[in-house]
Amino acid sequence: MEELQERVLQTFMPQGRVKAWPAKLSKQLVLLEALIHDFEQGVAYSEVEVNARIAERYEDYCLVRRMFVVFGFMRRKDGTYWVQPESNWPGRR
Repeated sequence: MEELQERVLQTFMPQGRVKAWPAKLSKQLVLLEALIHDFEQGVAYSEVEVNARIAERYEDYCLVRRMFVVFGFMRRKDGTYWVQPESNWPGRR
């Protein structure tokens, strides 16, 4: 799996910025896992903060923010976001 992750990151996220969003879900999950590390566990983030952090690495911050929640990387309540434990992330349940 590490080899796949390295290839995906080299292809879609050279120099730390996402240059294109992959069509394949398994590759999207690799990017999401890389991007979630821009956030700290135990910290509550406003939607504005989440958008700003994601936008530093990829222009479609709305897509990434939604996918963070849908796939269990983050939870959302009343406009506040927080990182879920890694055990809730895809492939670790």
